[in-house]
Formats: sequence, structure tokens, C-alpha cells
Amino acid sequence: RRSDDGRLVGSTTSHHITTVSDIPGSMDNREDVAKDIDAYIYELKMLLFGVDWLTSNDLHRGAISPEHDDVVNTYLEAYLVHARVLISFFYPTDNARSTDVVAKDFLGEEMGESIEKDRLTNERTALDQRLAHLTQMRRKMHEGYRHVLIAGDLLALHARFVRRLKEIEPNWMAFDSLSVQINAFEDQHGGG
Repeated sequence: RRSDDGRLVGSTTSHHITTVSDIPGSMDNREDVAKDIDAYIYELKMLLFGVDWLTSNDLHRGAISPEHDDVVNTYLEAYLVHARVLISFFYPTDNARSTDVVAKDFLGEEMGESIEKDRLTNERTALDQRLAHLTQMRRKMHEGYRHVLIAGDLLALHARFVRRLKEIEPNWMAFDSLSVQINAFEDQHGGG
């Protein structure tokens, strides 16, 4: 739910499912839906925590000394793993497993074309080549990851996903617990 000024509002702990009977797709078990939503919420929270850590530690300004590169890389790679999971949630690859949980499971339809899809699928390719596998692509210089843009795009997709889900099931409240973190991101980086 959004307040009068457009900010997300809700409790900081509630992510319970109120009803799922009208949600299309393969989600026909209330307990399974709740577990899958909890896993999705975890991924989004970790993404937001990661981008907050990376930006608050001035990663983009080079303020972290070279002796702390391992710490920075640890946080960056953890952040990117969560980004990769969420990109695949919204836009699964052709070789996705039948057990992968994706947005279509909840919506009964694909997320559709968007500028975010184009950017994020390109980022996923880089992540696949540079993070998920030991490949020869690592020999080439990489310009780095635009972690704030990635998070902004994923939050835009999250907002579309939730909006569409609430059209299907108006009492949907599963995402209220994310409102505080999303507002903090929007305050720091713009958006909404």
C-alpha cells in the first residue's frame, strides 16, 4: 500500500499470506505459496541490504582502500548473486528448471517487455560469465556492475509484480515487510 505521498507503507514484520485461492499459475497450495513468497522476500531484502552496504561504504568513489578489496568483493558478489536470482525470477532463461519459482507462477503470465528487462538480461549474461562460472571471459577487463541501477530496475519490476498480483488478489499483503527498505532505497537513490 502507498501513502498519500506515494511511499510504500506497511508493517516491518508482516509477510503473511491472506488468500491465494485466485492466484493463477501453478501455485495451488497455500503453504507452498507462503514458502515461495518468503524465499522471494529474502532475496529482495538481501539485494537491498547489499546495495545499501555498497553505497554507504563509498564503493563507487573508490574510498575503500585496496587492502579491503576482499571485503568489498565479498559484499559485491553476495549482492550480485541475489540480483541474479531475482532477474531469473522475473525473466527465466530458456533452460530454467521446472522447479524454479518464477513470477509467472503467481501471475499466470510473463512479466512482459520493458527497458528493465533489456538491461537486466544483459547484466545476467555478465553475471553468468563472470560470477557463476570460471570462464575465459574473466580474462577480459570488465567495466564493473551498476549496482544501484540493477537494484532500481529490480524494484521497478517488483512494483509491477505486486501491482499485478493485487489486481488478481486485492487482499494480498505478503510484501508489507519490504516497505521500510524500499523507502530507504528510494530516499537515497530516487525512484518510486
